[in-house]
Amino acid sequence: MSKAGSASSDSLEREIISIFNEIFHVTPEPDAIAGYLRFHTVYGPSLLRRKYVDITKIISKQLDLEAIELFLRYCYPRNLLTCKFWVCAYLCEAQQGAPPSGRSRDTWDFVRSPLICLVMLGWFGVRDSTKWIKGGFQVYRHHLI
Repeated sequence: MSKAGSASSDSLEREIISIFNEIFHVTPEPDAIAGYLRFHTVYGPSLLRRKYVDITKIISKQLDLEAIELFLRYCYPRNLLTCKFWVCAYLCEAQQGAPPSGRSRDTWDFVRSPLICLVMLGWFGVRDSTKWIKGGFQVYRHHLI
């Protein structure tokens, strides 16, 4: 394997490890890393047609991946980061045998009142709005696209 190929696989390994750690709060197993590398081998040419996002800059500066992805998903629907998030979510689900545990489904059992439901919906709206604004600032401040 060439030096460029190994550097590329090293950066892809860093990508999947950081996405798994920050978004799903788990460490990827070797099968998931191999699947991510295989995904890039198979779909590499089609990924070049998507809106480019400098993922190595996001990882090196330790920016908020979730906020940046939320902003890009709404402003640039066919971007590279959202595509990689979907692949990582699939690989995490295959690794754990269950959907990724981003928000626990057990916490929804206590929602019996419409008032609590409205408060929670309001909270999620405020949270997503601030994440969207934060993601927009980070995308344009650090020139990620």
